[in-house]
Amino acid sequence: MKKVLLLISALVLAVALTLPIVMPAMAHTEERPLHKELNADQTVRVGYVKVWNDNENLYVQFWMFPWYYWLLMKTDVHVATSVDDIPQTGSGNPKVGQFDYSEEHGSGVLDFTYVIPLGDWDADTQLYIAAHADVYHPCTFREETAWGGCLGQIPFPGRNWATYFTYTVQ
Repeated sequence: MKKVLLLISALVLAVALTLPIVMPAMAHTEERPLHKELNADQTVRVGYVKVWNDNENLYVQFWMFPWYYWLLMKTDVHVATSVDDIPQTGSGNPKVGQFDYSEEHGSGVLDFTYVIPLGDWDADTQLYIAAHADVYHPCTFREETAWGGCLGQIPFPGRNWATYFTYTVQ
C-alpha cells in the first residue's frame, strides 16, 4: 500500500511540475498603470509615461521625476492599431507635428495626462503609442527631446532614436 501511495504521489508531483504556471492578468488602472521610461537625449531618464484605461477612455500620462528638476514644455501623443498608422516620413522618422494629441505647457509642468476616448478599441486591442516631449532643465538651461519607451527596444525604422511602445486595452 505504501508503494502505491508513493507511486501516486510521485505521478501527481510529476504532472504538477509540467503544468504551466498561469499568473492572473492584472488590469492597468490609475493606481497600477503600465510604466514606460521617458528618456531625454537618448540616455537620460527624466520620468515615465504611464498608461491605463477604464471602460471609456485611455489615459496617457507624462510624469517627471521631481528630484531631477526637468519640466515638460510640450507633449505629443499618437495612438494607433499599427505602427504604420503613426505619422512618419518616407524614411521612417516620426512626424511629431502630425500626432493626434499635442499640448504646450507654458513655463513647464511636472505631469500631464491625455484623456483619449477608446472609441472602437475593445478589450485585447493592441495599441501602438508614440509619446514625445520637449523637456527643459531650468538650472542648467538645457533643452532636450524625450521619448517614451525603453531605449532601443522598439525604435522607429528611421535613422533617429525615437521609440514607441505597445499597450493592450484591458
